[in-house]
Amino acid sequence: MMQKTTTMLLVCGLALAGASAVSAQGTDKPDRGFVSVAGGFQVGGRTTDESGTFSLYDESGTFTGSRKISNGAFFEVGGGMHVSGKFSVGASFSRFAKASTVVYTASIPHPLFFDSPRTAALTVNDLGHTESVVHIQAIYRVMDTKKYDVSVVGGPSIFSVSEDTVSTISATETGSPFTALSLAATFGSASKRGIGFNVGADANYTLTRVLAAGLNVKYTYASLSMPGTGGATHDVKAGGLQVGIGLRYRF
Repeated sequence: MMQKTTTMLLVCGLALAGASAVSAQGTDKPDRGFVSVAGGFQVGGRTTDESGTFSLYDESGTFTGSRKISNGAFFEVGGGMHVSGKFSVGASFSRFAKASTVVYTASIPHPLFFDSPRTAALTVNDLGHTESVVHIQAIYRVMDTKKYDVSVVGGPSIFSVSEDTVSTISATETGSPFTALSLAATFGSASKRGIGFNVGADANYTLTRVLAAGLNVKYTYASLSMPGTGGATHDVKAGGLQVGIGLRYRF
């Protein structure tokens, strides 16, 4: 994570350094504010280890699994207002959703003998993971010509993460000697809100006086302690490197 963040900061720094060699040219583009819509791809798959407990045959059983959140699409809407000189402030809302298949390994109490658990596996498909994020941004324009403008952005991000979860596991016995069994699960959901950050850059090409097409690159990150089953918690690393294209309306 630190390596990705350092790379992003270096990119932004190079953009600032390069901008010093570019003379700002006067344009007739509106400069009060903008609204934008964008979509793209979030890169940076990660794996989250989960665990939980359940009660069966008057004993406690346990289960563990690893959920892999892979790369996927995101959608974002936002806007900003000019403050002074090259500075503006803005905010945006983005959403990323991805479903995963998780294989859980469960320790199942024995129906006849105390403290004699058996091990079985349960595969669960389409467990959802959603990240809804509000990004607050300081925007500094490093280049501005009649056709192009480039800005670096950064600030805090408010993450709201929700997940489908396994609430409990039940077992169906196939009969003596109780070595074979089939598992089933009931499901719930969990959510957590926390603060992270965003840093990046965006470039826009002017199509008309008020409309521009843009490319944006942004790295977002937050670490959340997500509630699990039976009072357990697990750490979730949310966000990632986002590359998107969109349209911007200036006013």
